[in-house]
Amino acid sequence: MVRLCGDGWAAAVPTRRQILEDLRDGELSAGQITSRFSISGPSISRHLGILKGAGLVTERRDGEEA
Repeated sequence: MVRLCGDGWAAAVPTRRQILEDLRDGELSAGQITSRFSISGPSISRHLGILKGAGLVTERRDGEEA
């Protein structure tokens, strides 16, 4: 599960801004986030990695989901 932690420069890209906006209402799995976009799972994963590296989101394992 991924959740919103803050804000910063990593939010400059529209896809990442939308991910952050989607997380304002609470945690979403990576699959739930991916289903909201028309880009590939690996692309979403890359965006999530940038947001995580910037400290804007955190990840926690919930069974088989991240």
